Amino acid sequence: MKRTTMVTMIISIVWVMGSLFLYSCGKDDDDNKSANPVTATEQSAAGTSAKIAFTNTALSQDGFTCGSLTVEIQDSTGKAVAQPADTILGLGSSESTGVFHSDSACAKVITQATIPTDSSSITIYYKQTKLAAATLTAAENPDASLTDATQAVTMVAALVGEFKGACSQNTITSKYEILTYTIASDNAMAVTTTVHGGSDTTCANAAEYAVKVSGAASIGDIAASLEKTRKYDFTQAKAEITPLTADVVSTFNTSSYCGKSDWVLNTAFDNIGNACSDLSLAAITANAVSYQLGQVKDSKLTLGSATAELDASTDAKRPTALGSTSYTKQ
Repeated sequence: MKRTTMVTMIISIVWVMGSLFLYSCGKDDDDNKSANPVTATEQSAAGTSAKIAFTNTALSQDGFTCGSLTVEIQDSTGKAVAQPADTILGLGSSESTGVFHSDSACAKVITQATIPTDSSSITIYYKQTKLAAATLTAAENPDASLTDATQAVTMVAALVGEFKGACSQNTITSKYEILTYTIASDNAMAVTTTVHGGSDTTCANAAEYAVKVSGAASIGDIAASLEKTRKYDFTQAKAEITPLTADVVSTFNTSSYCGKSDWVLNTAFDNIGNACSDLSLAAITANAVSYQLGQVKDSKLTLGSATAELDASTDAKRPTALGSTSYTKQ
């Protein structure tokens, strides 16, 4: 074989082997790419994170409640973005009694939270003891490029609702009665005494008349020494008496009950400022205030226990202990 032909063959073999080697390398790269797809971290590391957001429904709760918050990193369109590294968030509330926690029992206090690598969100918890509106914030710490998150929180009182007592005998009138305490969401308050006969020990028969003292409640902060107990001031505006049977109407009119002889069935008469002794209803002056305590626990309301010294007539004379009678939430 000629020398020229031999050289040509060697070059050809080298070229084929090189091509096979390059093909093999390229194929391995493709296979590796298929076996190892781009991770969420690699996708989100391209600067798409734009803001922090609360994704939960804005909290509206009593201060004794532990509320859940979800904080998320998002792009400019609101889409969740997994983080390439731990992201620390500083947490804040405009209300000084507002505290963040890491657990659903609100037992572990935190001032910051960490969204871990390859995650976009974290769940935290919030509790506030003062009945005041507040603004919550979550901000990158240290501050970099993410827009801070804000969310409003409102506080309502567990005292809001209707709470009904058991049938019991009034020691002054000897009649059996049921007391009901009602506080509406607008803080309108009423204490209603439904009076039954002296022998109706279970209050099962039709009531004879009702006494309703109504006005407005101003619900305050917690009483620190008593679990789940709030202070409230009840400004009394009306003291209405309503006869509920024809016999009671006749009796009231015959005796000019409470100085009135034109009683009408199922029609309320505002007796404000006038005492009717056998109702054990003291004269109530318009805008008189009762300073009380109210605890709602296990769906039962318990009020402060008034004494001669702490008769609820002033803030300084507000009861400091709870009574033994409870009223069940309806």
